[in-house]
Amino acid sequence: MPYIALDSGHGKTTPGKRSFDGSLMEYEFNHDVTDRIKNHLERHGVKVLLTSPNSNVDPILTERCRRANSAKVDLFVSIHANAAGTDWNSAHGWEIYVCANTGKQAQLAKQIHEASIPYLGLQDRGIKTSEFAVLAGTSMPAVLIEHAFYTNREECALLCTNDFREKCAAADAKGILSYFGIKWIDEDALKIVPTPLPELTSTNDILESLGIMGIVPDKKGVSDIIALEPQGRLYWLCRKVLKYIRDNRIDARPEKPVTLYTDENDVAYAIGPDDGCLKIVSDKKGILDDMIDNPKGAIYWVATNAVNYIRQRI
Repeated sequence: MPYIALDSGHGKTTPGKRSFDGSLMEYEFNHDVTDRIKNHLERHGVKVLLTSPNSNVDPILTERCRRANSAKVDLFVSIHANAAGTDWNSAHGWEIYVCANTGKQAQLAKQIHEASIPYLGLQDRGIKTSEFAVLAGTSMPAVLIEHAFYTNREECALLCTNDFREKCAAADAKGILSYFGIKWIDEDALKIVPTPLPELTSTNDILESLGIMGIVPDKKGVSDIIALEPQGRLYWLCRKVLKYIRDNRIDARPEKPVTLYTDENDVAYAIGPDDGCLKIVSDKKGILDDMIDNPKGAIYWVATNAVNYIRQRI
């Protein structure tokens, strides 16, 4: 398993590392992008070491190197945003640094460069050499990436956006993965969509399942009521509750403590179709009217038990 050190440049207490208008603190950008890269690498099976895990602390450069060297990581990648001058200016673009543009570090820089340009839409300032302390002091291939200039008004605004940060993280991660010959997989492709379970329509099957969950403790009583009105509101409430639980695999989730709802208005709201509600039923008013007309009746108990059962597991 590849093992990577990600180095978030600077910290909250580092003086001067901010835009002239205060809209961007470099450490915050660096740590945010580093966390995103970490997420991408780990979902591809890459182990990650953070040399500066706490954004409130700025470890000295020799300590950052020591942590990477002691862990014997395979690569060291330092994340930064760039700066130039003492006032807003036109310096702009993306660049990456290595200690010497040869060997494995040059190959790593090349892979990250190819993943970033032209993808990020920034001026290509190229692969450069410098004996920055974190490059000279590490014993593995190491690069330092400058993603854009926060001393340039347009690029500073870009650095503040969520979309651009995600693009920076994705480009860096793609380059690192490419170095190891690991194929990039889009995050959405990893999301497993459960195969829908067949909907149960038989009253007996529905009540059997809801009985096991404790939502319908009196199966016979509810069954007798449904028998009088086979396609009535009680039948459809039970059927929709069970479908919701099965579709969302809620019955497999651990229980957690919640304040149980007992008021019919709270129950009707929770089970209803509005945003922020469970959206189990489309006719919230009909459910509420029935509960008011038949206090503590079957509709009330099925709806109340269902709402609380689900709330304890989401």
